[in-house]
Amino acid sequence: IVHIFIYNNDGQILLQKRAATLSYCPNHWATAACGHVTSGEDYLAAGNRELHEEIGINIPLTFVAAPIYATTDRMYFKKRLGVLTGIYEGLFKTSESEVSEVRWFSPGEIDTLVEKNELMHPEFSFLWKNFRTPIFKNRCLET
Repeated sequence: IVHIFIYNNDGQILLQKRAATLSYCPNHWATAACGHVTSGEDYLAAGNRELHEEIGINIPLTFVAAPIYATTDRMYFKKRLGVLTGIYEGLFKTSESEVSEVRWFSPGEIDTLVEKNELMHPEFSFLWKNFRTPIFKNRCLET
């Protein structure tokens, strides 16, 4: 699985709200784009493909980490999550079948959403709680 964290020059992070029609975590907030890495792809190729498919952008991405995530819902299993970051200022063309909304959030707003578990994708919450500092280094404004 690949997760792409996009931030802007104001230190805000872009989140997408997953479409209501999706079978897994509908209407949950997640990273700007996320999805499966297909056979023969690396994390960067998958990240670029998912960004283009879900929010209609193409930007340079940086690989950050690939931690192992153990599920806490449905059946128990482990999976590796490739974490990528990028900077973007501009418009989005979202895929209606996958994304119902995109919105910029401050790190403090995301802290509150994750703490209250306000319809947050579980993989996003895991990454935010465990990798916020290495994901953004000095790119995000403080809360």
